[in-house]
Amino acid sequence: MNSKILLLREKIKWMGDHSGYDRLNQSLFKFIHNPDYITINRIGGITAGILHKTLNAILGRANTNFPNYNESLSFSELRLYLKLLSNKYDLIHLNYLERSLGFMDLLKYHKHTKIIATTHQTPEWWKKIENTEQLLKNIDSLIALSVEQKSYFEKYIPGRVFLIKHGIDTGFFRPAPDSVISSRLNNPRIVFCGIWQRDLDTLTSVITKLIHEKPEIQYDLVISNHDNQKRDHRLDVIENYKQVSFHSGLSDRELLDIYQKACLLFLPINGATANNALLESISCGLPVISNDIAGIRDYTNESFAILFKRGDIEGFSSSISALLENPSRLELLSRSAAEYALNNLSWDIIAKKTVELYDSVLGK
Repeated sequence: MNSKILLLREKIKWMGDHSGYDRLNQSLFKFIHNPDYITINRIGGITAGILHKTLNAILGRANTNFPNYNESLSFSELRLYLKLLSNKYDLIHLNYLERSLGFMDLLKYHKHTKIIATTHQTPEWWKKIENTEQLLKNIDSLIALSVEQKSYFEKYIPGRVFLIKHGIDTGFFRPAPDSVISSRLNNPRIVFCGIWQRDLDTLTSVITKLIHEKPEIQYDLVISNHDNQKRDHRLDVIENYKQVSFHSGLSDRELLDIYQKACLLFLPINGATANNALLESISCGLPVISNDIAGIRDYTNESFAILFKRGDIEGFSSSISALLENPSRLELLSRSAAEYALNNLSWDIIAKKTVELYDSVLGK
């Protein structure tokens, strides 16, 4: 591809080098010749406020007010402004639409440039945003990460919404070498990861129930802010159990080690589009026990995932117990999970589909 492409990306601070949607860019570089990019930066203080007001004045707009866009993004907005003044791009891809909504005032003046954006939040989140149709009108194509998202946005920009799934670094997140998952049943461990949209009430209820029924099971809970003042105190009821270990501030290798030592992923969740913990786990060959909701269904199938309605404490508990008592089935689900990730969700596969969309939008 010889078109001039600008990628607007962001390194999410709580994600490691092998997690998150920005991993797409490294695979895109294999298909695109010398793309340009801006990594979104966040700054605060008086400088950000002054810069934000200055840009508002230059662009003749009211103060921008979106949930994920504020004064701290003004430096990135200025960089985009200068890029567009000095360069003519054929296509711009906004990796995180929700974090780039404030940039729309800049982009609407560049009619010659095709705009593609990827949306990450659920329809429930978007329903709280005013003027969604107005915000989307300058986007030539929208990448949805789930079937539910695609259906929701089709009513605003029909024919311009495309389902391209979130990928995973299958080269890094991989099953433990030279071992089978059933061998871990001598010291069974269950992993839970994340905090956003997680059903912590169900999590704590199931763990409490299983600790009394199967005290040999260990639980690794990877929760980024559990060791600071913003912790969720619903987790206090299980914190003192010796079977429960909380993990925060992990390196990529430490996170991988937890996945590779686990027997399965338990992920009670209220809502999702594409969930990094889910993708990382299945890429490591972990069977999944989670909720039968949009965003989980899209990235799993019955060959390795067992899904329940939200709040089904008995269903979750009995399913976990039964699976840990059946080594052959556990092993079968494990192999299916790893194969599914490798064959469907590796970043090279996702990047190829993304470049095909670029070509289509550019009329190639």
